[in-house]
Amino acid sequence: MSKFLKSLKTMVMNTGLKLFTLDEKLAYLVFKTKSSNVNQIVLLPTGDTCKKKLLNIMKTSTKIGNLHNGKINGVSVTILRAGIGSSHVAMVMEALKRSNCRIAIRIDYCGGLQTMDHTLDIADVIIPEKVFLTDGTAHSYLQTYSHILDTLPIESKLVKTGDLQKLMLYPSYENAYWAIQVNQKLYQGLWDCLQGLNYEFKIKSGILWSVDALFCETESAIRTWLTYGANSVDMESSAVYFLGQLFNIPTISILGISDLPDSKQWNFQRTNYIHPKYEFILDNAIEVLTLALPEINEKVISHESS
Repeated sequence: MSKFLKSLKTMVMNTGLKLFTLDEKLAYLVFKTKSSNVNQIVLLPTGDTCKKKLLNIMKTSTKIGNLHNGKINGVSVTILRAGIGSSHVAMVMEALKRSNCRIAIRIDYCGGLQTMDHTLDIADVIIPEKVFLTDGTAHSYLQTYSHILDTLPIESKLVKTGDLQKLMLYPSYENAYWAIQVNQKLYQGLWDCLQGLNYEFKIKSGILWSVDALFCETESAIRTWLTYGANSVDMESSAVYFLGQLFNIPTISILGISDLPDSKQWNFQRTNYIHPKYEFILDNAIEVLTLALPEINEKVISHESS
């Protein structure tokens, strides 16, 4: 493209941007469409595998930009791929803040820690009640919003002494780890609809530890997570929970256990063997989501609208 055409393209883009507010422009960067096209319930798969499974049960969907709109179990939802890591998810949450979104649900994989809960197994489902904010994106938001942290369901845990001290901790928060609570109304509504039902897999709550780098899950890091009571780990839920609370968007994660980082046999960095339940991991998490959606819609969306 010539310099003239590049300059002309920029002029046309600037002319078009005059029709958008700043918020609409920022949302468009993520949605690739108007923010008004986002449904009130948004599902956030990390990657294409989970997104495709969700689209399969949606059956009929409409693609608008990066959004897939349709119904799951009779409930209108938007499926939006959130990407890997909290930095990607934070961009998505910033866009959702500027949309019609009333609930955001992360649905995908996580790691489970058998040392904390020996009953956990591959393809079980974890619904975290609390997430430790120990990744870089959470650290940035902790600093930026430090003046309102006391208004959020957030708590600090003093760093314990010994060889675990300051492991995976940012200098400006060297004395404590911070943890954010799940939205209690959404969490309770989800568990209410699961009571008394029988599954071939276990559904657990617990504490999740957030990480930046998948391949830095060292033995020392795992000991730290266990010391603070974590039974699961991922790279995205901290942004989902923390920014959800910051932006007043009820959020929750429904996660299938894909590996066991504190296990020699089912730590994917140590073995090439595929677990017999591998193909059920996302299916189980999606089964929980599908069953819960009508209850979530009724107790959170419909109740607040009435």
